[in-house]
Order: sequence, then structure tokens, then C-alpha cells
Amino acid sequence: MQWDAGDLPFREHTLKRYTFHAASNAGPPILFFHATGYSALTYRTLFQKWSDAGHDVHALDFLGHGQSSKSHAFSDWFFFRDQAVGLIDAVVAETNRRPLLVGHSLGGASALLAARQRDVLGVVALDPVVLGPLSIQLIRFFDAPLAKVAEKRRADFKDLNVVRRSYRRSPAFKQWDDRVFADYLDSCFVKQGDGFTLALPPQIEARVFRSLKPGHWSHYRSLQHPLFIFTTTGSDVCPVRSARALCSKHPLSEWKLHGSGSHFFPMEDPEQTAEEVLRFSRKLTGG
Repeated sequence: MQWDAGDLPFREHTLKRYTFHAASNAGPPILFFHATGYSALTYRTLFQKWSDAGHDVHALDFLGHGQSSKSHAFSDWFFFRDQAVGLIDAVVAETNRRPLLVGHSLGGASALLAARQRDVLGVVALDPVVLGPLSIQLIRFFDAPLAKVAEKRRADFKDLNVVRRSYRRSPAFKQWDDRVFADYLDSCFVKQGDGFTLALPPQIEARVFRSLKPGHWSHYRSLQHPLFIFTTTGSDVCPVRSARALCSKHPLSEWKLHGSGSHFFPMEDPEQTAEEVLRFSRKLTGG
């Protein structure tokens, strides 16, 4: 798989963007948006599957993540939506084709928000954060528990072997596909002095969690595009009622549960995740 990296201007910042080139452009371009705390290249195993199937894949590191600029200057998730819109505009200008948006968690929410702003083929949201207003108010009342966890997160390590041993024992990473975990280590830590540090500073990660606002739900709810909400049993961020409501507006929309995976099922089961995205793309294009 051939790929290259470049820069995407965003306001006064610079985002790192990536293009994975298909041998033949049989399918629409896929634009991918990652989850909080990770990077575009964490999902490279999925990109390989989509590229092999004839899709150019375009992705970016959200501000603060991966190789993109760092900034605390945001207060809601429309900030990430606008970054997604920037990539959509760039790809449409380059290809003159409507893209399929795919995103995980924060990335799924950002893709949904961006779809209200632009003419896209559809959206695949992988366990997106689409909580209703009441749930978000409760999270904010308790000061976003995930933000507190992020603020206490260890950021510096002697070497990546320490990270590997420590993280692989954690429930969040224990079931990850080995290829995905290797790409995570390669792209979410940066060399600093004699050791390594998280590419996403814990303070910025905490701010992402605290920036989730009740007003986002009204934007999700008004979407008229074909949507595929692929969530997981017992999801903490995408209740079945939310998935069902979002998929009720368009006849091609659908939702599905991943039977055994956690919130990180795209990392745990990249094969099925990639195939489900391809299946939905074929459904939209008649391929």
C-alpha cells in the first residue's frame, strides 16, 4: 500500500493528513477520523483493507493528536467538526467525488457533525459519542470522569517496551489486534530526550472530554444522510435508542451491534470492521 503524508492548514494551526492510494479507484474516497487519544495511523490495518478494495483513504490527526499542532484553544466538538470539514473540502477539490465519511468515537461524532455541512455519500460511525442531552448534562455535572482519568495519565516512558508491557495488561488494550497495537505505539508516542512521551498531552485529552456539550445532539438528530451506526453491546457512548433514532431518517440507513467487542472493537477486530464499511459502501453505490 502506497501512502504519503502532508500538511492541512486549519486556522492558525497545521494538521497532519495522510493519503493511502488504491491501485484502482473503483470506489468512492473514504475519509477517516480517529478517536480521542489515538492517531490516524493507529487504524492503518483498516486502511489497507479499504485501499486493497479500490478506495483511496484520506485521514488526519486531529489537533493535539499524532503529528498535528498542539492547542488547548477549543470549547466544544464543533472544533473537531471543522477540521473534518477542512479535509472534506480538500479531498473534494482534489477528486471531484463525494466521499464516504468513517469515524470512531470522537471521530464518528465529528463525521456526523461534518455531514450536516457538506454533501457526502454517507457516514459510517463506529461507536460514536452520540449521547442525549440529559446524559451529557450528568457527565458535565460530575466533571467528566474520563477527563479526570486523562489528567492523571502517565505521559512519559523510558522506552516503548515499558509501554508495551504495561498497556497490554490493561483491559482497554488487552484484546487489540497485534498489528493495530504496533501502529499505535509507532504513531501515538514521540521521542523526547532519552525516552518517549504521549503525542497527545493529557491536559488536551482532558479538555476534549470536558468539551462535550448537550447541544451536539440536535445536530446529529437532524441528519438526512445515509448512516451506518456500528456500535457494540452495552456501549457507554452510543445507546441503542440513539443509534435507532439517527438511522430513522433515511431508507438506506442502518445500525448494527458488534457482538463481542468493546468500545475499541475497530482495534480489536479490524477485519470485520473494515468489511462492514466496505459492505455499506457497496450498498450506497450499488457495487
